[in-house]
Amino acid sequence: MKPFLIQQLERYALRLSELDFLLSREDIMADMTQFLKLSREHAEVSAVASRFARFQQRSADLTAAKAMLDDEDMREMAEEEVASASAELQNLEAELQR
Repeated sequence: MKPFLIQQLERYALRLSELDFLLSREDIMADMTQFLKLSREHAEVSAVASRFARFQQRSADLTAAKAMLDDEDMREMAEEEVASASAELQNLEAELQR
């Protein structure tokens, strides 16, 4: 995945934290228009942020599985994990680039 896209996706995690904070404030909860606007944004940002978190986790899994390929006792399991993680990463990357 391109570094620029990764930076953009990392911003979603930051924005999600901001939205969590804003939605917990009493003044925002009292303003129903603002609360609904932020709630909708939270739902959208949360979906992207969770996909990106999954992408990062599977990337780490793939790296770990590749490191285990040299161990003869773990090779078969590592090969399965490499195939699984690679396939899921392709799907996640396609979803995140939309």
